Amino acid sequence: MERVGFGIFGRPVKHEYVSNGLFRSLQLESETYLNLPNSAKLGKNDRIIKVSRQIIKPDNIEIIKIYIFDYAVSFQERMGGYVGSAHVFTGRPTKYLLYNAIKETHLKAINLLDENRNFQSLKIEIDINQLISPNSSELTYGNPKISNHQLNKNLTVLHTEGPVLDHLISVVQGFIDNPLYSSLETLYVSDNKNLLKSILNESNDNNILGIGHILDFQNYFDLWNNAVIEKTNEYNTLQKKIDNEEREKRKIFEIEEAKKQAELYEIEREKNDNITTLNDLKSKKESLNSKIDNKNEEFKNITSEITIKNLARMARTIKAIRIEIISVSPSCVVIGAGLSRLAHALSWCRFEIPGVPVAEAGDILQGDADGWY
Repeated sequence: MERVGFGIFGRPVKHEYVSNGLFRSLQLESETYLNLPNSAKLGKNDRIIKVSRQIIKPDNIEIIKIYIFDYAVSFQERMGGYVGSAHVFTGRPTKYLLYNAIKETHLKAINLLDENRNFQSLKIEIDINQLISPNSSELTYGNPKISNHQLNKNLTVLHTEGPVLDHLISVVQGFIDNPLYSSLETLYVSDNKNLLKSILNESNDNNILGIGHILDFQNYFDLWNNAVIEKTNEYNTLQKKIDNEEREKRKIFEIEEAKKQAELYEIEREKNDNITTLNDLKSKKESLNSKIDNKNEEFKNITSEITIKNLARMARTIKAIRIEIISVSPSCVVIGAGLSRLAHALSWCRFEIPGVPVAEAGDILQGDADGWY
């Protein structure tokens, strides 16, 4: 699809036009008929500019259309005569398009009239090659605008202080860029306030905009600022909610962590207590074993003493018996000798007395046995 198109049109006798580029592709020739709202008519020297937008399906590409209508006298002085130029584009217009190209094209349309604004010919004798080429790279830039707006069809007019063409750049800029008018379908612009009143069919100018209105972005900034404030408040509220949730999660985590630490501490304490108890038991066992060893040693000593004493007592008893026998009757010497030999024989026997060596036990029994003979 072309990005730019131009056209020249008028009604010397009947409606005629010549066009190229995007204008011809979209078949916009029917829009060049002068049909003002509320049957308003152009007066002598009047000029009205119709700035409008169209959304081309299926890609929703926005097309900006500028139609400039000038008063003209048709042949046989038919009422409602006009001559004009059309400028259609998509994307961003350059200064060259909105100023140089429009003035050049519209001048060709004006040159179809004489000094009294009468058509000089019964036909529009302009060749298509006389129009600016739509393929020029100086006319637009940027990608076509994609718009999903539902177009506002409210009747809207704007008055310029001074020649309307001199303000066209500002008008088109506000029409395209000011969000308050970015969905407006059509804007009628003129430097004749009475013509605009007749278009509105109103006796006052309360509803007539000025250049300051369409270039006033303050309302948009206020709306945007309010939207930013609203979104900021929403963000702060959400952030506060998130912070509270994080705080609660952190609190729960800290409580759970404290419980875990307490459990670990208790387990460690029980472990240490068990180790201490085990060490105490080991110490008590060692102490008890030591006491048992001491008692065993004591028992051995006591047993040894008891055994030695008993054997010594036995030896003394046998010696006493021997003496008594000898003292009772010399004739019993044989008995004494026999006891002596018994004691001598016992001295060679292995006595297993706990805690006392075998040889020592024999020595004890032997005593003074040798003296028993």
